[in-house]
Amino acid sequence: MDEKYIQALLGLPKNIASLLRMIPNNVQQTVREICLRINKPLVLATFEGDQFLTKSGQLSCNFQSNIYIVSKQEMEECLHILTEYSVHSYIDKINMGFITIEGGHRAGIVGSCVLSGDKIISISDISSINLRIARQVKGVAKSLVQSLYSNRLYSTLIVGAPASGKTTLLRDCTRLLSDGILGFYIKISVIDERGEIAAVKSGVPQNDVGIMTDVLDGYKKGEGMTIAIRSMSPKAIILDEIGSYDDAYSIRQGLNAGVVIIATTHASSMEELRRKKYIYELVNEGAFERIILLHGSDKPCVVKEIINMELSEQNHIASNQKGKEFYACLK
Repeated sequence: MDEKYIQALLGLPKNIASLLRMIPNNVQQTVREICLRINKPLVLATFEGDQFLTKSGQLSCNFQSNIYIVSKQEMEECLHILTEYSVHSYIDKINMGFITIEGGHRAGIVGSCVLSGDKIISISDISSINLRIARQVKGVAKSLVQSLYSNRLYSTLIVGAPASGKTTLLRDCTRLLSDGILGFYIKISVIDERGEIAAVKSGVPQNDVGIMTDVLDGYKKGEGMTIAIRSMSPKAIILDEIGSYDDAYSIRQGLNAGVVIIATTHASSMEELRRKKYIYELVNEGAFERIILLHGSDKPCVVKEIINMELSEQNHIASNQKGKEFYACLK
């Protein structure tokens, strides 16, 4: 059986988990997400597309009379399991929209929000839970890492749509660099705000992130970067899913301290990246010397293009055309 898949099932009600265990091992390995919706079919997102779970533990591409329907009681039970039967202690994470469970698996949670002004203070009547399975695929970033170094390691931004493999690539880049794939070991600090990269349990990373890696588990990115630079003297800092003003500010501080930044952000193309104001400002400032564009969820962890921003700037200067951007793909 697929270890990560089986581990993720611990966050689900027993009757649902029992049915999902009946799925063949070769299919288990393709499951990326398990989605529960009240009074609607249980859906598995696989590399072959979305599939419905039947009452007999089979998968079907079509909605049929024997498809398993998730009840309100099962949804409530799932929430209690995910929060270790202490919903109130997880309220801040629920308000953020997700809970990270043992193994680095992330459960997205939505329902009816309660507002105070423009701030969400609680989520009631949970209607959907989307459990994303965290998988470690060793070696998937081997060719990518080699392209991010030439006399020195380049600050790099990995760009991709949801479920395109950004975190999986980031995790393997961390492991390979820390374990000396370049011929020397790089001291790395991982700011694991959501616990998805290293999946720390009782102080020990459950995912292999390398022998020279320090994990700051649960820290906000800005606070984590400050502490890492002050306390651990890393050569590189790893960040997942950047996007806010605070993220951009923290990255500038890190770069000013002479640290290489390797990070991911949500965007399916350069056009979409341009619409992420604070992150694209970093790109225009030259904060990232390499941008990695991924194909998408249909081809997870597959690199579509590697953009050398140094060549882009050289071409921009040579063209002498203000406002026009040039991007050269690194060969």
